Amino acid sequence: YEEGEMFIEGEPTSHFLQTDYEEYRNKYISFVFQDYNIIESYTVLENVELALMNIENKKQRRARALELIDRVGLRPWIRHKGSKLSGGQKQRAVIARALAKDSPIILADEPTGNLDAATSKEIIDLLYEVSRDKLLIIVTHNFEEVKDYATRHVRIFDGKVYYDKAIKPAEISDDTVTEEEHKKKAKWKSDIVNGMILGFSMFKSKPILTFFTVFLLILGSLSMLLVTSFCIEPLYDLQESQKMFKYHEGRVVFMKRDNTPLLEDEVEKIAKEFGAANYISFDRILEDHVVNYYDFIYDTVTFDYEYYGREYTPEIGRIPEKNNEVMLYLPLYLKPYYGENEIKENTIILHDIEFVITGISYFYDNRQNAKIISTKEGFEFLSCINALKPDRATAEVNYTFKDGTVQYLSSSVEIDMTFEGERVILPALYDSKIEGTYVNLSFYIERSNYNGIYGSYYETDKKTVKVPNDILEISKDTELSNVKISRDYYYKLVEENFKKNYTQGSLFFENDEEAESAIEKMNSSGYIAVLSSTEFEPDVLTIIEASFAFGFMALLWVIAVLFLGFFISLCLSRTIGGFKSDLAIMRSMGITVKVIKIGVFARMMLSLIISFIPVIIVAVLVFVTPKINSMFTYLTIGQYMLVFLGVTLIDLRVTKKQIKKLFTTSVKKSIKGGADQ
Repeated sequence: YEEGEMFIEGEPTSHFLQTDYEEYRNKYISFVFQDYNIIESYTVLENVELALMNIENKKQRRARALELIDRVGLRPWIRHKGSKLSGGQKQRAVIARALAKDSPIILADEPTGNLDAATSKEIIDLLYEVSRDKLLIIVTHNFEEVKDYATRHVRIFDGKVYYDKAIKPAEISDDTVTEEEHKKKAKWKSDIVNGMILGFSMFKSKPILTFFTVFLLILGSLSMLLVTSFCIEPLYDLQESQKMFKYHEGRVVFMKRDNTPLLEDEVEKIAKEFGAANYISFDRILEDHVVNYYDFIYDTVTFDYEYYGREYTPEIGRIPEKNNEVMLYLPLYLKPYYGENEIKENTIILHDIEFVITGISYFYDNRQNAKIISTKEGFEFLSCINALKPDRATAEVNYTFKDGTVQYLSSSVEIDMTFEGERVILPALYDSKIEGTYVNLSFYIERSNYNGIYGSYYETDKKTVKVPNDILEISKDTELSNVKISRDYYYKLVEENFKKNYTQGSLFFENDEEAESAIEKMNSSGYIAVLSSTEFEPDVLTIIEASFAFGFMALLWVIAVLFLGFFISLCLSRTIGGFKSDLAIMRSMGITVKVIKIGVFARMMLSLIISFIPVIIVAVLVFVTPKINSMFTYLTIGQYMLVFLGVTLIDLRVTKKQIKKLFTTSVKKSIKGGADQ
């Protein structure tokens, strides 16, 4: 009203807020409108059940709804949506809905205004029949329709009460609901539960609109997957660059506190002393990488110690058994090149030495490097090769004769390491007869970028060894520029001249917890020991770089959330009208704004959960499809949760904007025809 004062039970209402009116409608009033205001996307049963949310038991709620539908004669049309009913059927459904709320007052606003005479009489008879224990107020222009039933007649003319007179006394039923009983009946369940129920009904009532919403959220979810993958990769690379060693679960890297060499038998003894499951005395190879070219594929592989002593079955082929055999552990996207059912390439060149590939297995995490797995002896040989060959290794050969003279063959020859034979093959000194008693080989070894506990260094070293006569072979067929050394002898050279000077070793425990316990004991027993996950102490520049990278990626991620939220909200803005009138009808039924808002949020969250299913499908495809595996950076469960968080923030932003638009107008203006009455 615009002027004057309205009293409810003798109390003025000028101080009422919107929430006060909603609370009053919720407790006391049900509506029957001229324009029906049935929720057309709901079935007859759903319309009635919507007003029975105060009944907690689902079976009881369904039984009460069916009873009321039977009472108004709509049982045959129970599954029909409101849009498929005739005018009289719609009005009957609305009356059933009004009765379902069980309010003491029913307001009927021109309930027969859009009906023919016969149907109008049926509706008036029905209203009279079902409302004998309630206050029924009918607003009508045709008093003749209700004169046989009305107990009081109030005529309003030109905005004033023209007359107000009692016609006959009201018949009060003995089972009239008292205010206290009504309050008990009207006590609803928690707003959250009611909101969830309402949200589900809204979700399924408009399938086309729901499909469009889910489709937009699918686009948002996949976009967040791409953005998160893009933002995570550089941060992951930055984190990996700070690690001192290659991480293995339970790996401890250690050295003596006085930095003296660690012999192999010492490392074995230390492993037993501190309860390690396994050990490696020469572990530098674990930190190194090999670049392998195969069919235009540029792939970085690392040597691996992870599977030694453990049962492991390759997907193709078998595990290595000989020293010149290796198994490859590759990212899934290399499957088309290396073989799916059989090994396509039988050999691999590592540091100019050919190894036989006996088995291949694939992994899903495409952030990892490929791995080379061999026998323990083969691993040690690879370590020897890695000690000399990766940077530079040359040899100086000279012969010493019985008379004491020395003849130099070359000041620099290439070393050719082979698995064949047991002998060192040297080129003959032209065509003359060799009568030397022994041969010296001097190795010039350059090692750089060795990552140890103390950091990096660059070293050039020369080692001279005497080749025994029993393994010496001088051949005219051997090129002057090539010294052939068997694997066994080459390993012996390295063991004698390099391993004795190596100061670092690795112990392997079952897990990091056991490793940390051993580290405490080792550090108090004359060793420096750390977990393989230890990172370098970052300098100021690295800290700035890491902070900038993290801040930039976080900002990019937030911008993506805001942009996608704006885009989806814009696309859904024109669909809000489909809910406005429905929500106004719900409010007129006494469903509070709070419950309706929770319902809108619940509807959007349900759409979000369904939209995230394609993200899971994409994740599975990334895992199992080689061609797709290389397109997305592998994400952990926690990172997929971050994706879901991003889409949830988008969903909340969109829902908040929807709610703001939905509740900008009053119930009176939102309901059909309300603005004209």
